[in-house]
Amino acid sequence: MSRTYSDPSYGSKKELTLLNTAAMNGTAAAATDQVHTVMEPITITDWNVKVTTAGNGTARQVILGHSLAGTGSVSAIGTITVGTASADTVTDGTCVETNISAGDDIVIQLAGTGATVAVVCPVVQYVERFVESDT
Repeated sequence: MSRTYSDPSYGSKKELTLLNTAAMNGTAAAATDQVHTVMEPITITDWNVKVTTAGNGTARQVILGHSLAGTGSVSAIGTITVGTASADTVTDGTCVETNISAGDDIVIQLAGTGATVAVVCPVVQYVERFVESDT
């Protein structure tokens, strides 16, 4: 089913809820936790993480990244710090508004040297970007 400019939801902000991350324990320079390949062009506008499993300890970084299709190289576009956190808390982040083409990847990485053992669920806000050839 194709989408067209006449779609009433065109231009509205939408949310993409990603999978829960692995437990943020141990040491990682910037270990990739998950990759989501987009199937249509979008612009990422904002993001946050919800703590699904509480954790105590040293702060760890959750990194929102972008990777061009097939390159494997990840550019960070947003970072959220999670340390001691209760379950069901949400931490808002900011990101550089980024255009992502169909076939590119949204990447979630975990970094830091602490062991907070928290598990988080990243939520990415985006807007669809269509071009005339998409209709």
